Amino acid sequence: MLEMRINEALEPCGMNMPQYLAMAMLLADENAPPTNPSEVSKLLDMTRTQVTRLMDSLETAGWVTRTLDKEDRRRMMLTLTPEGKTQLNRAVPVVHAVYHRAWSVFDNDSQDQIAAELTHFHEGLENQTA
Repeated sequence: MLEMRINEALEPCGMNMPQYLAMAMLLADENAPPTNPSEVSKLLDMTRTQVTRLMDSLETAGWVTRTLDKEDRRRMMLTLTPEGKTQLNRAVPVVHAVYHRAWSVFDNDSQDQIAAELTHFHEGLENQTA
């Protein structure tokens, strides 16, 4: 339901939640070397086919470029374009507003407690082995 609300809110920006998340990920790594599709797949829990389609849509929109890795020509590297950064900057407050509305059903103490429990859950997952 939350993804549906975010997609509805992002519609005027011409993007959807997976596109937003991928672009945000690329911007977060802006000072690092460009990201490759495998990293996007892992972080967004998507198949390679899904990531390819996602990158196709972002590249068609002019928000992401794909270039061959200079060290390994079998790999593509992904970079957010200036237009992509502008588009992402338009979308961030829209997405934050949806999250704010979703969390507003909880008072501040409850929000803090839920955040602490989710952090604990995440740490537990990180410490588990397959």
